[in-house]
Amino acid sequence: MDVSKKSKSRNVGLISLDESKQAQFKAKMKSKITGVIKKQKMKSKDSTLTCFRMMLSKQGARSRKTGVIFLKHIPHGFFEPQMKMYFEQFGIVNKIRLSRSKRTGKSKGYAYIEFACEEVANIVAQTMNNYLMYERCLKCTVVPVDKLHPKTFKGHNQIFSKPATRKNSIRKFNERNSNSDEVRRFKRRNQKHLKLETKLKAMGINYDINNFLDVDSPNVTKTVI
Repeated sequence: MDVSKKSKSRNVGLISLDESKQAQFKAKMKSKITGVIKKQKMKSKDSTLTCFRMMLSKQGARSRKTGVIFLKHIPHGFFEPQMKMYFEQFGIVNKIRLSRSKRTGKSKGYAYIEFACEEVANIVAQTMNNYLMYERCLKCTVVPVDKLHPKTFKGHNQIFSKPATRKNSIRKFNERNSNSDEVRRFKRRNQKHLKLETKLKAMGINYDINNFLDVDSPNVTKTVI
């Protein structure tokens, strides 16, 4: 195919109504087309750059290791919210697990704290070790992640609520003194007495232990409200 035919085929849509302004019209259309192509190229470059940056940020987040510290000798009043506010001055705090008593809910005096960066955990351990807080000397050490128990941070995101000690004690008292428990204890006591009576009969002694102990059948016990 000739070059003239190629140029004709390319310039099929570039026709002006006025033949004298045909060249000027072609130049304007070419400049518009080149501008559109440049914009599309710039957009594609920007999209590739953003994709590349996102990929780098994901790789950096994956390569970044978390750090965990073990804090003990914690004074009373230094709980989860206070710990989060205090240790966020060093860096991002991911998790806090303060060990508490299941019965009373009081702090046991030690906690595990996870930071987003391992270097931050090392700095915190160096800074807070032997730190005096409310007349308590804190002890802080870094714990390797591979040595942590899988359930170390179990329930770290749960809001602590103080257990109702009185309600629990009443519930346990009512369960312990329920009629079914009393019947169970009565049956177990009778079995022991029968065994003892058989031993006494084997020795030639006839004796009724139930009459001696005056054991009655169980009655319905009172419940505390």
